[in-house]
Amino acid sequence: MWTRNRLFFACAAGCLCAAAASPSLAVPVQWSGNGHWYELVPNDGRWATWQQARDFVQTNLEHEGFPADLTTITSPEEQAFVETLTTEAWTGWLGGYQEPAGYPLKDNWHWIGQWEGTPYEQAPESWDYTNWLNAEPNFSWEDGLSIYLNHGDPPGGWNDAARNGTNSYGYDALVEYVPEPATLTLLALGGSALVRRRRRVRGGKTRKPAAVCA
Repeated sequence: MWTRNRLFFACAAGCLCAAAASPSLAVPVQWSGNGHWYELVPNDGRWATWQQARDFVQTNLEHEGFPADLTTITSPEEQAFVETLTTEAWTGWLGGYQEPAGYPLKDNWHWIGQWEGTPYEQAPESWDYTNWLNAEPNFSWEDGLSIYLNHGDPPGGWNDAARNGTNSYGYDALVEYVPEPATLTLLALGGSALVRRRRRVRGGKTRKPAAVCA
């Protein structure tokens, strides 16, 4: 009986460890650099192309009221954070695209608009920081952006892949949960109101507590 119990708990512990290490069971993780949440979302046969991945993410995912989209990486600090999301080799779509596609291969890359319905040309983040894999980008028809975590040269580097082609890469998706502009405005207004209220309280007279009758 004792041997059987020990075997059961050992198996259970092993399963829990394996689950914790699996990127497919990842949960959103918040980065203090911008307050956004990030998640490695497995493909599981739900999309074949970059556009299908983005459509699925925008339509089906949210976290704590924040809408989801493919991740945009705009600084070395954000790149370093993303590289901590898993210790396993993992490949997924990012929210970058080339338009128009073609030569020069490193020109005309853009980040998506972070909110559903935002036209690409109105994306709020500029394409300044890059972290290409060596020898990438390399083909004129590959106009979507992916990331290689814990593999590639260098590990964590970016790769170009056909955004809406017929080739099914089977890539997962690196998802970023971002407050919509209206949410950010409300948060800012709420913070301002709280500061004003505190100032009024500090500047006013303190009321004495009412007497308590026995």
